[in-house]
Order: sequence, then structure tokens, then C-alpha cells
Amino acid sequence: MLTTKKALLLAAVIGLSASGCGAATSDYMRPVAGPEPMGAPPNKARVVFVRPSSMAYKVIFTIIDQRGYFLGDSTAGARFSVFLDPGEHFFIVWTETTETAKATLAPGRTYYVEVRPKMGIWKARASLWAVNRKSGLMKNIPSYLSDTTVTTPDFAAGQAYLNSLGQELPNAAKQGIETFNGYSPEEKADVTLMPEDGQ
Repeated sequence: MLTTKKALLLAAVIGLSASGCGAATSDYMRPVAGPEPMGAPPNKARVVFVRPSSMAYKVIFTIIDQRGYFLGDSTAGARFSVFLDPGEHFFIVWTETTETAKATLAPGRTYYVEVRPKMGIWKARASLWAVNRKSGLMKNIPSYLSDTTVTTPDFAAGQAYLNSLGQELPNAAKQGIETFNGYSPEEKADVTLMPEDGQ
């Protein structure tokens, strides 16, 4: 029998072939009214998850951290920010493959992570790409900002939903760490943010 999470993901992929002109929207993300908050407070780091691609536009990708905390839902053509304590964090995009990025964050700086959809055999998946000094992606930041709309996570509602999935949540967080540890050095370079990568 399909678990709740897997059933929802399967339904989302089926939606790829359904009619409709708009991207999927998440019950756990809210539009941002007025100017987008910029920068980070002196005791926090800001991480912006940006998904400029319209590929798999009917599919929502949930992003959690290594503790199983809800960070946000990534939807096509949108971005959202989270404010985190300085130090080490793992970001896990919760699909069948739970691909992962790692960040060591410095206070007062803003970092970017690109969410890239890709097609699997049965369902859409996504990978996380660190916008770091080695990747060449930093030049894309202006277009990331101009080509996406801004949303903000409803952390309480998103976390309540994830908690309702029971053991699936800690299993996904554990699998995300294992995924990162299994990357080659070259792969890790593509998914790692260092303190100096912040702006």
C-alpha cells in the first residue's frame, strides 16, 4: 500500500499530464505582500531557495533540514527565504531520492540554493545546487530574482503536516544525510555552501 507521502507525490506527477495553465500552489506557502525582506539580521543567515524552471510545474518539492524541520515547499517559478542560525545545516529535497545540500552559514549573509526539477522513471524528482563561488551560478542571481515570485513558508502548518506522516519524516531526514555522505568529492562541491559564498 502506498504511504500518504508517496501517494501525494504520485498524484502530483500524474498532474504533469493534466490540463491547466498554472503552476501548483502549496497549502503551506503564502504570497509575500509588499517588498521582499532583503539581507539577513546580524545574528542569522538567510538562505533563499529559488526554482526558476517551469519544468514539472505541477509538482511541489518539500524541503526539510537534517532534524526533519519544514523549511518550505518549492513551486515552479517561485522562491522563498529562511533565516537560520550560523553554522552547519543540511537541506534535503524530499522526493523519492531525497537529494541533499550542505551549508556552513555565516551570520549576516545571504545564500542561494537552486532547486532543479528532473524526471525520474515514475515521478518527478529534484536536486539542490549550491550557488557558490566554484559553480559559476552566482552570475544567475539577478535573473533568479527577476524571474521568480516570492512566497514565504507557513512553518507551523507545514511542520504539522510533516509530523502527521509519522516515521516517514525522520526516515527522510536520515536518508538525506546518507545521500550526501555517498556523493563523490566532485558532487559534494556542487551542493556545498561555504561561509564565504554568502553575500
